[in-house]
Amino acid sequence: MLTLLSSLALAGPATSTIVLAGDAGLGLPEWVPEERAEALERDRCLRSDEDPVAAKARALVGAAQSGWVLWLGDNVYPSGLEAVDDQLGGCHPGTRTYGEQVLQRQLDAGLRAEHVVFVPGNHDWNHQGPGAGEELRVERQRTWIEEHGAIAAGYREGAVWHADIGAHLRLIAFDSQPAVSQPNATAAPLAALDAEVGSAGGRLVVLASHHPLESDGEHANRSLGGYWPMDRFAIFRADMAHPDYAAWREQLRARVSKWQAAGASVLLVSGHEHSLQYVERAGVRQLVAGSTVRRDRVYPADDARYVASEYGFAALNEDDAGAVWLDLYTFDCGEVWPCGADAVTLARRVELSAASPTP
Repeated sequence: MLTLLSSLALAGPATSTIVLAGDAGLGLPEWVPEERAEALERDRCLRSDEDPVAAKARALVGAAQSGWVLWLGDNVYPSGLEAVDDQLGGCHPGTRTYGEQVLQRQLDAGLRAEHVVFVPGNHDWNHQGPGAGEELRVERQRTWIEEHGAIAAGYREGAVWHADIGAHLRLIAFDSQPAVSQPNATAAPLAALDAEVGSAGGRLVVLASHHPLESDGEHANRSLGGYWPMDRFAIFRADMAHPDYAAWREQLRARVSKWQAAGASVLLVSGHEHSLQYVERAGVRQLVAGSTVRRDRVYPADDARYVASEYGFAALNEDDAGAVWLDLYTFDCGEVWPCGADAVTLARRVELSAASPTP
């Protein structure tokens, strides 16, 4: 049974760790100094040995008995893994060579991990969904991931993947882009999610997909703030106020409420927003970790636990005593190049328990 951490000092060494990071699909992250980026672009994309996220991820998973790295979608910008190779070399978005370099950097972050898992995002679908002619993009990415020994979770339409990690965690992953694109055709994944959550027993369910249910970031409708025109939220399906996204959120929120009423403990983990957030709202516990390579504005609500426009990622941990906690990491390389794990700072630790937040 999961136990609440009464003190951070009481947490033992992590026996299981899942590094949670998303939206890493830029060949040259925005935090790379401009003059370095220009030089690199002519030669190659950023490597994992120059990436503080990868360096810290390897350290965290290497220290645990069971270490995992989970990439939360938008794994290749701007439009997923292309079919055509790049004859120019270098780091040029929109080519096969570019996409493979970007995926390899993410894969290498898990060199000391038991498993590396990818879920797709809207950019991996070229912002489309099933039936729009972009399925081959997702299939190409799935094939590359599996051929390189990693797990492509939810890449087949309607598929739901799970793994039990350590003694207290069940990781469930699925592709949310079809649901956001076609919210009236979600019966199959929702039924599969019911089964996976229902059989989790006393484990904390970590439900991973690209699109968050709750957010205080740019894609949330509270981000109007005079910064975006009102009609943006009716036009772009990636934004929460779009009718399709709103319909999916309503369906998922009802499901989470149903699961928790039946005794399940659920933590949702997502990317999509280029920020680092932990929100407990309306009975939902939501981590957003989508700022590994770029960051956007945030609009924290009064009840926000942690919302920051910082480069960062998260790690979910458990110990032998059954304590479970979430660490939120930020980093700032400044003008230092390359920067490594020493640029990463623990910004917040969140104690988790089997109990769900009060609606």
